[in-house]
Amino acid sequence: MILKNNLYGLDIDDRAGQLSILSVILKAREYDKNIFNKEVVRNLNIMSIQESNMLSNVIIDNVKVEKNKECAEYLIETFKNAKEIGSLLLIDDKNYDDLKKEIESDNTIFGIELREKLLPIINVAKILTNKYEVVVTNPPYMSNNVMTNNIKRYIGQKYKEGKNDLFSAFVLRNSRL
Repeated sequence: MILKNNLYGLDIDDRAGQLSILSVILKAREYDKNIFNKEVVRNLNIMSIQESNMLSNVIIDNVKVEKNKECAEYLIETFKNAKEIGSLLLIDDKNYDDLKKEIESDNTIFGIELREKLLPIINVAKILTNKYEVVVTNPPYMSNNVMTNNIKRYIGQKYKEGKNDLFSAFVLRNSRL
């Protein structure tokens, strides 16, 4: 229950996310010898941020409910270059559960593709919209003159008070979390 309900983690690197899951499961193994026989890994909220760069809006045509389709379009647009922006990504708190339920219940070929490509983005969006009691992080340290134009533009729009360096923007982001 602690792993499923109280522990959340994001990384921009897929391998680092996998190693985090392994570390948590191995630590849990000290307390529960049968942890590998349970479906704990599928219920963990530890993952790497996914991008929507390879997703086209054509895939969204398979979402039937209009408000879910709008939500999916929003996620695809918001998660472009998401690995570059990382957890600084600001996400609107929408009803992602309805979209998730629709995708999970679609057993067509297109539904399988939606599950593979859009469900990870939905899960990250839910983590980024939650509120937490404690946030522990390793913040980035990068001044404005070293940032890419994409990050500069994003931080300038979303974190006006902290636009001079990533650390300042990160502190502002954590206060919102």
